[in-house]
Formats: sequence, structure tokens, C-alpha cells
Amino acid sequence: MKFGISYLIPEALQQLHHRCEDLEFLVSKYPEIQHICAFNSVKELYLTGSAVQAKFKEGDHIEFLVDFTSDDHVKRSAFYMSLKSDLTEILDNNVSLYDLFYTTEDNPSIDRRKMILLYKCS
Repeated sequence: MKFGISYLIPEALQQLHHRCEDLEFLVSKYPEIQHICAFNSVKELYLTGSAVQAKFKEGDHIEFLVDFTSDDHVKRSAFYMSLKSDLTEILDNNVSLYDLFYTTEDNPSIDRRKMILLYKCS
């Protein structure tokens, strides 16, 4: 435990890693992801897209869906930019980040049945 954050890796992420070894870097960076989520006032962060379907290949971008603790548009924008930058740097990969507040249900990249919760603010 670091900074009061539990780093227990979600079972769904562990199982996904066993099906797709290219996601090892995501599992190894999980503690850092937890920390930047707390720092950027993330309410919930989900892994979505090809990574969740175990179709991820090295070089693919990683897709996340995020919800922030604030409904203020200016704060959300600042948290969004910071989180995207931090995720890109930590994962050393291209990141697609969708803000739940602005994402519609008909977005094909967002299938709520195929998401893994990576972080939830307690």
C-alpha cells in the first residue's frame, strides 16, 4: 500500500493478462495507474476496447473510459488532459481516453459489458 491506495490487481485484469501476454506492461504499471487516478480526482477508470477482448497487440492504442469526481467542466478538462498525459507516459503507449460525462451510449468504442474496472474512488 502506497499513499493509502490498495494495489490489489482486479481478478478480471489478471485473467485477461493470462489470455493476452502483450498486456503484461499494463499489469506491471497498475500501482502507478492507481496513484495517478487518485491524483487526478478520478471517480472510476475502466479498461475497454481491444485490450478487454484479449485482441490487443503490441503497438495498439489502449482505450479507457473515465469518470471524474467533479462535474465542473473546467476541472474535468484539466483532470482529463493531465490523466491522458500521465497514462501515455506511464504506459509508453498511445492512449484513447473517453470521459463518461461526454460519451454517448452509441459510441462503438464503449461497450459497458466489455469493460474492466481498474480504479474506483473510495
